[in-house]
Amino acid sequence: MKIAKAMFWLAGLALILGGMYWLAVEHKGSSADAGDEDQEAPVPVEVAKIEKKTLAEPRVAYGSVVAQPARVQTISAAFESMVRRVLVARDSR
Repeated sequence: MKIAKAMFWLAGLALILGGMYWLAVEHKGSSADAGDEDQEAPVPVEVAKIEKKTLAEPRVAYGSVVAQPARVQTISAAFESMVRRVLVARDSR
């Protein structure tokens, strides 16, 4: 009976020591991560969730379309784009 009681206390002691070791390791890891939050990033970074959607900005214009050489402008998009339709009739003013 004394051996069983001694084994019970040894098992309990081992669990307590193991729990203390685990807490010490977890606490040490979380304090290292918390220090990184206080430091400023060397390059500004914007974080956003990924979402899948179509980029579309429809524009409707009425009137005559005439290219004047002095007022021609080139517009470039920051992403891949395509003009689907130009709703102008031939020789319209």
